[in-house]
Amino acid sequence: MTIMNSNNKYSGISKLKNIFIAFFLTFAIIGFIVPEYASAQDKDNSQKSKSDTNINVNAPHIISDSAQVVNAQWSFRKIAGNVYFKQYQFKDSSLFNSNQVISIVEITNGALVGDKKKSSPKKGKRVVEIVADPNRTTVSFIARKNEAIAAVNGSFFDMHRDDSASVTYMKIDGKTIAQNQLNVKNEKTARVYIEGEPKSEYSRGFFSKAAVATKGGRMFILKAEDDIDWEKTVDAEDMLCTGPLLRINGKDEELENTSFNNNRHNRTGIAALKDGTLLLITVDGRSAQANGMSLKEFRQIGKWLGAIDMVNLDGGGSTTMFIDTTGVANYPSDNKTFDHAGERKVANAIIVKFRE
Repeated sequence: MTIMNSNNKYSGISKLKNIFIAFFLTFAIIGFIVPEYASAQDKDNSQKSKSDTNINVNAPHIISDSAQVVNAQWSFRKIAGNVYFKQYQFKDSSLFNSNQVISIVEITNGALVGDKKKSSPKKGKRVVEIVADPNRTTVSFIARKNEAIAAVNGSFFDMHRDDSASVTYMKIDGKTIAQNQLNVKNEKTARVYIEGEPKSEYSRGFFSKAAVATKGGRMFILKAEDDIDWEKTVDAEDMLCTGPLLRINGKDEELENTSFNNNRHNRTGIAALKDGTLLLITVDGRSAQANGMSLKEFRQIGKWLGAIDMVNLDGGGSTTMFIDTTGVANYPSDNKTFDHAGERKVANAIIVKFRE
């Protein structure tokens, strides 16, 4: 018969009690800490999620801005066929804390997006084309000369030239009209490539890192490759290099930190929606009634309208939209007056027309 020492008995009970208390306290502490940690993680993830959306375009009320655009009472009318014109003037600093005038030509089934860029669509009666005149002239003149129902200005050009002024690659009806002015290592002035020189010495400027092109009378947007001969590989009837590229395949392109991109200017751009709708967009600027936009703000407008591809064209005083039944529909600023008379002579244009 074994006799238990009473001290040992109470010692054992004490140990069990201590273990139980430690066990209880551990769960209590975990129960207190884990929810707090999870809450902090959720808060952190929420903050990351908000920042990852990257919708801050230097406007303090971005959500209300989107509502302003989507819910605006746009003036809307049919131009011809499935081509429509809409416009709205945002007053009282109601958009991006600024006054804005946005004009849009909407062309149903006017764009090629995604894999359809590789297709070979048949040309319909209504077409989108890139056109140019031998000498710089106004968008309205180019449009009327080509019997267009709508038009906007095209890409960049040399203001000091009247003829052969384009500084970006241009192809019309399969024929090359102009070459890109390229940056050259150790040279201050951009120029065209000279055959035989090392191609590695040349690089694209921002105005030739993207392109608009047409097939079957429908327009599509492309991101240029670094190869300075890339244009030769593109299957297109018409083609015009431009930039910067704003969106491609539903994703934003990175924009350089430059005054051209960051400051507010008049803007002209092309956007393609997922359903194949093409938008020609102008934003007026350089006046109290129309302040212009940065490229981030301009891109945000395109995104709110549903753009999966979007590219910038020449802007500033060149920004012009023409409608055949109206004439100049926006407010070009080259005359420094808020009216429709301030057109600048440009090198090329993008038009919508009906074939005979």
